[in-house]
Amino acid sequence: MPSRTRTFHNGRSTAVRIPAEFGFRAGEEVLVSQEADGTVRIVRAAAFSTFFAAVDRMRAEGSDPAGDPPLPRPGMGFPRSVDLAREPAAPYRATRAPSRKKRG
Repeated sequence: MPSRTRTFHNGRSTAVRIPAEFGFRAGEEVLVSQEADGTVRIVRAAAFSTFFAAVDRMRAEGSDPAGDPPLPRPGMGFPRSVDLAREPAAPYRATRAPSRKKRG
């Protein structure tokens, strides 16, 4: 459930108060990123530290996960090249969402 809050200036930075119900503790390290559409994401850095520790452990054991070939997607097979100039485009079919019946 979204919660409203306001931004404020702290020195030369813009800051935002995160409501307590979101569970961040004071001084907790977080990673902040911004998507191309302007969406700002805040995630706990601790979640990534366990991932990177696992990658470091795998590299120490002699396997490098970055060097492994990508896994194929189940049921999709491997990607194939498509020549858009020769292959006709799929027809567009508008779909309707199922109607919802009002509850009495």
